[in-house]
Amino acid sequence: MDNPATNEALVHEIGSLIVHDEAYLEQPWNTLSLVATMRDENVVQLHGYVYLDAGKTAAETPRESKIAQRFVELHQVMRQRDGKPWKAALVQIWRETAKVSYFFEYDDAARWKVTPTNYEAMREELRPK
Repeated sequence: MDNPATNEALVHEIGSLIVHDEAYLEQPWNTLSLVATMRDENVVQLHGYVYLDAGKTAAETPRESKIAQRFVELHQVMRQRDGKPWKAALVQIWRETAKVSYFFEYDDAARWKVTPTNYEAMREELRPK
């Protein structure tokens, strides 16, 4: 379970599950960002945004529970490989080019956390560039 092929396979599967999720299929998004925050070893919380035409943004979380399960598996695989668990992951996807980027936060679980006081700033911080 600790080999690069498994890690790469999970990364590809997560990206595919996200873009094929009902929540995202229903939206005419150009780019999207999804944050996975580990709550404990087996629980992940997901939140994200879709970025539409004319600078519009909508908060959107995937409906498929398999996405959360795959993030837990990715967390376990990477922890075994690297020896240090990440606390949050950010996935950004560009629809037109099918580009997918992953970013991992190892120290601050709240780095990409959206709150009532920061939701406007975070919406823009999470926007794929």
